[in-house]
Amino acid sequence: MVLAMMFEESLRIAFSFPTAIFTVFLGVMLVLWVITLLGVLDLDFLDLDIDLDGDAEIDLNMDNATAEAIAGFLISWGLVGVPITIMLTVLSLVSWIVCYYVVYFLFVLIPNGPLIYLAGTVAIVFSFIAGVRATAWLIKPLKPLFKKIGKTIEKTVLGQVAVVRSSKVTSTFGEAVMNDLGADLLLKIWADEPNTFKKGDRVVPIEYDSQKGTYLVVSESKFKN
Repeated sequence: MVLAMMFEESLRIAFSFPTAIFTVFLGVMLVLWVITLLGVLDLDFLDLDIDLDGDAEIDLNMDNATAEAIAGFLISWGLVGVPITIMLTVLSLVSWIVCYYVVYFLFVLIPNGPLIYLAGTVAIVFSFIAGVRATAWLIKPLKPLFKKIGKTIEKTVLGQVAVVRSSKVTSTFGEAVMNDLGADLLLKIWADEPNTFKKGDRVVPIEYDSQKGTYLVVSESKFKN
């Protein structure tokens, strides 16, 4: 009976304001991970790249000022150096935990009414800031690992065959998939124009741009010749 009441109270906090805000974000990230593991979606769909040295390049169909503001925020708070999906998952989880316990321990002291919403707003801001700081600290030990992985991938990708995934390949945009030991590796590619590359064509990365995180590709036939 006691456990049932504790469980009901936990659900009430998790799905009520303000904790529900973070519950939604955390739920979205968990769903994305599940469907990615099932092979339905590639988490690179976010198309937000932040390289391991702290520089950021963002392409989310937004204006440059907004993109630069987001990149500046992530870099200034140390939220770079690991895949963006891992960072967002950790941030969502930590912020949720902080908000949950703020509500659990402090909101019993606040009377029902407009003050609850004011306190909830403050709790959201506090939880997010605490989540940002904690996330920067938690992902810090992972950065050398991903930097090493990135360098290893760069060396193994060059000269290997990949298949174009985007509808076209331009001098600034393109995507290709390379099967690496049974796992699909998504590559950002570009090619000299004009070209006739389309989805399904076989290409070979011949050069890597570490600043942009992109590979220059040529056709498989041209590479072999």
